[in-house]
Amino acid sequence: MQRLVKLADAIGDWMGVVAGLLLVSLMLLVVTNVVARQVASAYGSTAELVGYLSALIAAFALPYSQKKKAHIAIDLLTQRFPARLTAGIVGVLGLVAVAVFGMAAWQIIVRAGHMRQTGTLSDTLQIAYYPLLWIVAACVFLFAVRLLIYSMAKVSEAVKP
Repeated sequence: MQRLVKLADAIGDWMGVVAGLLLVSLMLLVVTNVVARQVASAYGSTAELVGYLSALIAAFALPYSQKKKAHIAIDLLTQRFPARLTAGIVGVLGLVAVAVFGMAAWQIIVRAGHMRQTGTLSDTLQIAYYPLLWIVAACVFLFAVRLLIYSMAKVSEAVKP
């Protein structure tokens, strides 16, 4: 289990760096497009590229944010429960979330496969974007793995004597 945690941490850290680099590239694209609009003509299809970059940033940030617990947790109800009960509830709900995100990754892969078979292209750039969906699916799957690790830790915390 410790090897899985270390591997997930290493991959999550790498994905956080990629998300940061994608964010910088998105900002550079938008800023240079605004400047180009003032000087000459703007880049074509900037909105499409910004959309793709935004989706990739969100996807790559998922495992890293799970590792850092950078998400919103509402513990209004459970804050009054004993620690073991709270850990059990969080663990079980985390396992439900693992199932949901696992199914989401699977459906994204199914959608990407369908787009590949039909030859679906983007509207402006006319590129196949199913590879981007495969990347998003991998990120969602790794997020589910991080959730599984966290949930198993919470469940074991709840059942230990």
